Amino acid sequence: AGFWRIFGAGAVMEQSGVDTALSFTMTDGLSTKTIWAMTLESGSSTRFLPAQYDFVVFLDSGESISIVSNSGNVHSSGSARQVADINGELVNPSGFVQQ
Repeated sequence: AGFWRIFGAGAVMEQSGVDTALSFTMTDGLSTKTIWAMTLESGSSTRFLPAQYDFVVFLDSGESISIVSNSGNVHSSGSARQVADINGELVNPSGFVQQ
């Protein structure tokens, strides 16, 4: 639980006859919310859609975030890092030593 920075890059490539999508969803096990998404619409003149993502999300106990795609023509690479705990106290990066 706490505040998490999610960052990276993704790309959606054309898939004939189908809207192709990449999204991040957050769930508590009962409901799911889309918090970031990109879609390449079928029939678009664009054949390749790259994007960078960088956002902070608060996850409470029992909540999780997932990256979701509807196609093998979607690629993404990124990372997640906790920036603060559930009380908002900053979390230092691994290896940080205060001088």
